Amino acid sequence: MLGLLIWPGKAGVFIVEVIFAVATFEMMYRCGRVLGISDRLNYVSLATGMILLAGLVEGGATVEEWSLPFQALPLLLGLRWLRDTDRSIVPIAFVSGICFGLVALIRINDNNIICGLCAGIAIILAMYRRYIELAKCIASFIGGIILAILPFVVYFAANGILDEYWYANFTYNIHYRTVWAEPDTFMTLARKILRLTPCIMAPVAAYFYGKSSERNILITVTAMSAFTVYAFLPGNGFSHYYLMAMPLGVLAVQLTSSMRRAGKLITVAAVCGPVAAYYCAKPIEGYRNIVRRHSEAVHRGRIHPLTPAIEAVIPAAERGSVYIFGGESAAPALLETGHMPVGKYFFGQIKHFKVDSLICRDIAEQFSAARPLWIVAHLSPVKCAPLQPMLSEYTEIPADSIPVKMPPLYHIYRHK
Repeated sequence: MLGLLIWPGKAGVFIVEVIFAVATFEMMYRCGRVLGISDRLNYVSLATGMILLAGLVEGGATVEEWSLPFQALPLLLGLRWLRDTDRSIVPIAFVSGICFGLVALIRINDNNIICGLCAGIAIILAMYRRYIELAKCIASFIGGIILAILPFVVYFAANGILDEYWYANFTYNIHYRTVWAEPDTFMTLARKILRLTPCIMAPVAAYFYGKSSERNILITVTAMSAFTVYAFLPGNGFSHYYLMAMPLGVLAVQLTSSMRRAGKLITVAAVCGPVAAYYCAKPIEGYRNIVRRHSEAVHRGRIHPLTPAIEAVIPAAERGSVYIFGGESAAPALLETGHMPVGKYFFGQIKHFKVDSLICRDIAEQFSAARPLWIVAHLSPVKCAPLQPMLSEYTEIPADSIPVKMPPLYHIYRHK
């Protein structure tokens, strides 16, 4: 929304993406300064982060991009404290709580860095027997979370949708990562390991960096890596999820500063070489896909191939009464005609059922209340059992009776 206010279309969103990326890399650069590394190695670390970003971003405008600055800020503040543990950690805990709350409002699963950072610092405070300060940190962290989310809680409660907000933003997202998991084949596991390589590299580099006086950094980096692996290893294959491991990749390069020259070369060649090749190939593949999709859109003059069929079959006066169903949403095609779909679910319902069967019942209730004149479906709506009795009231429009070509696997139904 902010991007669209700045500039109409994708350009405004891109401006916000650039601002968030610059903020993230500026804080990661300052992390390198805290660790006392040279500017040359610091720039190499940022270049590593840019390669990871380009290889995982998948077209951009992802929630992970919005989450990264709020993970990088607590990381920077935490590193400063780790280099001088005599300072009070309580203010940093409060800021970290605010950042945790803001990311929780975006997507709670993306708080891997903050969770690991807090766990590492809690271990260190317990080791130093600073229990009172640990208790103050916990209270301060919770206070920061409350400050961040309270205005949104009040807003949704005032509008009578707090329960739906809580379910969609917290309950559903927590279950989502495990239910939509990929089958554990050799290729999927290999791909996940490549994407999570920063979680291996960072603790190894921290071990070499961590002289006896720097063991706190090793503890904290290991905790952050462990939380990242836990958060994303069971998930599915969407590349942009793994953007949340990018700060660890930058940190891994920065922590090699204390290695001997030969050790750095061996580490880079053995670990970073194959990973860099993989991540460098991903942007090239993504760019080709963008060019292909743009060429197809220019050729047909539209973004979605289903739009001509909707315009040919559904009268303009009835396009405000269309229900969208299926794995791949037809909603963009309907939006191109200037109309909104009926109901709050219009994408990936079949997959949503796997997360919570109650969604299927909710869809049926909304469908029954709205009784749309049309259904535009990708695959078939019969997979939602509560909808089946109502589907007898609809007749499918034969594809051969539609004057334009229908995309494969799409169906249009009309109320009898």
